[in-house]
Amino acid sequence: MSSAQVGKEARSLQVPRLRDVPEIVPVIVEVPDEYGPFGAKGMGEHTLIPTLPAITNAIADATGVRILKIPVEKSVLIGKAPLRRKTR
Repeated sequence: MSSAQVGKEARSLQVPRLRDVPEIVPVIVEVPDEYGPFGAKGMGEHTLIPTLPAITNAIADATGVRILKIPVEKSVLIGKAPLRRKTR
């Protein structure tokens, strides 16, 4: 196998466009949830999945401490964070 460039320009790659996508027909399946109000199901909870990793990664970037247990406690950060000097 070779990883040689086939086309001379990115324009020659023929990226799929809207006209290349088949028609999407939505199918609504209504199955009530026994735990939801009036049989409703939640739709917004899946957006919370990346939130905690994003916050803990930001803490790790700022402090150098990788968080492996939640809730994040200040005492854990203070005890494990390396001393950093401010640079200007």
